[in-house]
Amino acid sequence: KLIGSLNALLCIFPFEEDYFENTAVPAYFIGHPLADKYQQHVSTSVAKKALDIDVDTPVLTMMPGSRVGELNRHSLIFLKTAKLCADRVPNLKVLVPLADTSSIELFSGIYRGSGIQLDLIAQKSAAASMIAASDMVLVASGTATLEVMLLKKPMVVAYKVSPLTSWVFKTFDLLKAPFVSMPNLIAGKELVKEFLHEQVQPDVLADELRRIYHQPDVSEKMVAHFDEMATTLTRDADLQAASIVSRVLSGEIV
Repeated sequence: KLIGSLNALLCIFPFEEDYFENTAVPAYFIGHPLADKYQQHVSTSVAKKALDIDVDTPVLTMMPGSRVGELNRHSLIFLKTAKLCADRVPNLKVLVPLADTSSIELFSGIYRGSGIQLDLIAQKSAAASMIAASDMVLVASGTATLEVMLLKKPMVVAYKVSPLTSWVFKTFDLLKAPFVSMPNLIAGKELVKEFLHEQVQPDVLADELRRIYHQPDVSEKMVAHFDEMATTLTRDADLQAASIVSRVLSGEIV
């Protein structure tokens, strides 16, 4: 019923337009507003200076999620991962952008209770400033992976669900998508390592982060792909949307 009532469907990802190509839905790929927003962004060194971080200091940004459940499931694992990285990467600085005061309180409580000591800043902030200052990013799957991709930072994706949810997905074979992170979904192949459910272990995540950090060819190849995808998504989405709406209103698109 909804499809039959549409004059036009605006798609912010190319695979969405492809999905509707052989249907009655007139779909138009307009690009993503975030890609337009981040088309011009500061260099890593400038971003570090803005946060009073020495340009030679290695930086890991961790994004454990914005929901309470995500923070509870990911925070301690991410902290243990950061500690393993810090043991092998001298002077590692850890940045944790969080959505609001309650998220900061929850994360800070988990950090204090862990007994882990890190050079860490966790604060409510625009995540983009911390991502831009990063040499590597550990991120829970979601929209944040798109933001990291558009800011062209090498990343590792990790996402852990509750044991019950994991059991339901496995038992009823509900996980149909080949990937969960936006970079891999857009590319249609694995560009970013994804670790899910039982795979989300500190030693596994730390190994992959250290590989990214210590092997520039790995991170550079990833970032080169991100650059190509960012170009694909940068289309002046607002203007494209306005143009299509105007064509619908004028009767050019019916």
